[in-house]
Amino acid sequence: MKKTTKKHFEMFEDECLYWIKKFGLQHWGITIVHGVTSNDYHVAECRYNYASRHAIVTLQEDWSKSDIIVTGSDNYAICQLAYHEILHLLLAPLREYGIDSHLSKEQSQYEYNIQEHKVVMTLVNSDFNADYNLRFKK
Repeated sequence: MKKTTKKHFEMFEDECLYWIKKFGLQHWGITIVHGVTSNDYHVAECRYNYASRHAIVTLQEDWSKSDIIVTGSDNYAICQLAYHEILHLLLAPLREYGIDSHLSKEQSQYEYNIQEHKVVMTLVNSDFNADYNLRFKK
């Protein structure tokens, strides 16, 4: 796939919205676009401002400069990209309190631990529980 279509974008948008809801990220102001990423080699990206909780998630229209190899169906690739980009938002607090923190070392470590635990519990509640139910509840 060298170009994404309107149908690809609609699927990408639907998947982004699914994961936004599943991960409880509705408090973010998120714009999902079909356009050009900040780097021609990126097939999708999530850019955000953590302080304002605004994000732009983009599905690149033209993949011709990317070296990505789509394995499986186009649908699988599009869905996986949406999941991948929304995970960046889920992990945004870790970046804020880990890498970009203006807090003291002690405050930063405390906040980082809190945010890490929130991410872990989000994944447990969204992924583990569903997986467990599929595998063990007959």
